[in-house]
Amino acid sequence: MREIDPLLQDLRIYVTRFLRSTENNAVTIFSTNILHLLTKILNGEVSILEFAQLIYLINFESDRQIWSYVILIADLLTQIAPPILPDLQIPMTEEKRSTTTLLRNVAEQHGYDSTSDALQEALRAELTYNTYKSVDKFWEVNFENKSWYGLTTQIWERYRDRGQCGNDYVFSDNMSDHAMKDWFEAFYRIYLEPYKFQPTNYSELPTARNPNEFVRGKFTFDSTAIQMEGSRCNRQVDVYVEHSDNPDGWGHHWRDVRVVGEFTKAAAKKGFKFHQLMLYVREVFYAQPLRRFVHGFVLHKKHIVFWIVDRSGAYSSSEINVINDQEKLVRALSAYTIMSDKELGLGTTICCHNRRNFVKI
Repeated sequence: MREIDPLLQDLRIYVTRFLRSTENNAVTIFSTNILHLLTKILNGEVSILEFAQLIYLINFESDRQIWSYVILIADLLTQIAPPILPDLQIPMTEEKRSTTTLLRNVAEQHGYDSTSDALQEALRAELTYNTYKSVDKFWEVNFENKSWYGLTTQIWERYRDRGQCGNDYVFSDNMSDHAMKDWFEAFYRIYLEPYKFQPTNYSELPTARNPNEFVRGKFTFDSTAIQMEGSRCNRQVDVYVEHSDNPDGWGHHWRDVRVVGEFTKAAAKKGFKFHQLMLYVREVFYAQPLRRFVHGFVLHKKHIVFWIVDRSGAYSSSEINVINDQEKLVRALSAYTIMSDKELGLGTTICCHNRRNFVKI
């Protein structure tokens, strides 16, 4: 204890000196504020109404309350207001000029996007510094750590153990567009459609459904570009997912697109197919103003790449070999038909049921 006494004594001295210096500094600040306040009063910069509370305290309250308020009002009335900045401020990042964005710009020139080539070139420039490939944990975050992972496991195991889609629809790295379409349709019919939710009352809103136990989407293909409505120019997507409740008719609309996909048997075209995908994502954002992000994929020869695109850029998985191991292909395509509106980036305030829109409250 004796050894620590000198240390405690020094500490008391340091604390006392600190308090004195603090008090002296506070007194100096208060004195300066009073002088500035006097100058403002003489120049008519401060209204007498500012002192109404002080007059009341002098008449009815203690000296301590009076001095506390004097210190406060002297500090407040002498503060220098920060300068008002102009509306146009210096940007935080280097300005990047572009003719387009994934969300349509009101300044776009009429007709500049009338051809796919022109629009793809504009989008290519826009995405140059906003594309992030092989994002770490992309697969785990978007396809594994989900409540419906058990259902995609069931679908994969049935696909693996039952001869895939049969001898007539063998998945390979040399499939034509027509063969690829046939495989998608067979895969949906054999392995996904059995999990489609079948409501007992079609007039009922789907409020009581368990969103993790059924397939809610279906793969759709258009034979011509004019089948898709909702864009300025005709676009034909290789494959897209829309809600399974939508009727199997000839016409479709961009507002119903949930996932977009492109496929080709030529590996050299994967770059072209990526830019095609971005073109279609742009149409989805245009037709769905509340859309937060869009899932998509590009399947080229032996590999597939999964994408998530929001209004800031595009993010992808690594290239996945789907010939040696089709598990991730099956799981991802199944997941696209199972995901909830929230997981797909759709606006969650509006619910679509039987082609009717409902606002959730």
